[in-house]
Amino acid sequence: MRKRLVYVLLFLLLIATVASANQTELMWVRYTSKKIGVSIVVPSNWDIIEQVPFVFDESLTELTVVIVADVDEGEKYVPNMNIVIEDLDGVEVSALEVAVSVNLLYLLYGSSYGIKDYKNLGIRELTIGEFDASQLTYEITIPNGDQFLRGRQVYIPVGSKYYCLTFTTTTYQWDEYEPIFSEIVNSFVLE
Repeated sequence: MRKRLVYVLLFLLLIATVASANQTELMWVRYTSKKIGVSIVVPSNWDIIEQVPFVFDESLTELTVVIVADVDEGEKYVPNMNIVIEDLDGVEVSALEVAVSVNLLYLLYGSSYGIKDYKNLGIRELTIGEFDASQLTYEITIPNGDQFLRGRQVYIPVGSKYYCLTFTTTTYQWDEYEPIFSEIVNSFVLE
């Protein structure tokens, strides 16, 4: 009888462990934006906001999609990702040129946009599907913020425009959200 009880308890413990693991596993959905011609996978509990006014350049409003993580309401900063398409008026550039140029812009002009304490954590080239790409990882302090943020921008040039996927979260949340961002970026396809 005692042996049987031990087996039953072990079985219940196994079921509870599996159920608990399944509750923390993310569910992914494919999001396709006909507006910007992009398809990616995102966690099913994240909010997708189209037609967001782009703070620094209103002309980019039509070409911006913001994806916001589902977090506790008490959080001061919500991890988020945005996709912006930048048209270079017929000029074709490499992914690495874009990353190096943006890094210089942050260094030279970031403070005029309220970006403080900019620190480049690295630039590297990578491949996303069929596209050559580059990524810039950095840390900043945001305006009116006491939060130190880490961000990653992935640049995917296609002809004379490039797609910029930006992911930003607090430095203390980075390890939790960085794998999610990597999954989203690696799912990038043009529609």
